[in-house]
Amino acid sequence: VGIIRNLSMNEANEIPMMEEGVLPPLIELLRSLNERIQEHACVALRNLSMHPRCKLQMVQDGVMDPLVGLMRSPLEVIQEHTVVCIRNLSMALDNVVTIMENDALPPLIGMLRHHDPKIQEHAAVAIRNLS
Repeated sequence: VGIIRNLSMNEANEIPMMEEGVLPPLIELLRSLNERIQEHACVALRNLSMHPRCKLQMVQDGVMDPLVGLMRSPLEVIQEHTVVCIRNLSMALDNVVTIMENDALPPLIGMLRHHDPKIQEHAAVAIRNLS
């Protein structure tokens, strides 16, 4: 999954990766018990969530349930990547209802009290996008 993470950093790879079906396996890896795998999958999805087509496809493929769960991860790095991914996904109006239906708002509000100002900022932007 680390290789997929690295490939996702190149914008030119985003659509080819999506078209080759990378999203469902990455979404499933968010449910891994291995936190390192969760982190790699989350970063790859965060990177892919920058592309408008990927934003919509990720939500259609069911990314919200595992992302909402990962906001409660004990690892701050996973919390940050998760909140950034949700922030990116919330920029697409077509995703707002699904994000809200997956109960993302309560943990996002909780992130406003996080000690890391970057996480607070990303959560605030996501909440603004959902309003």
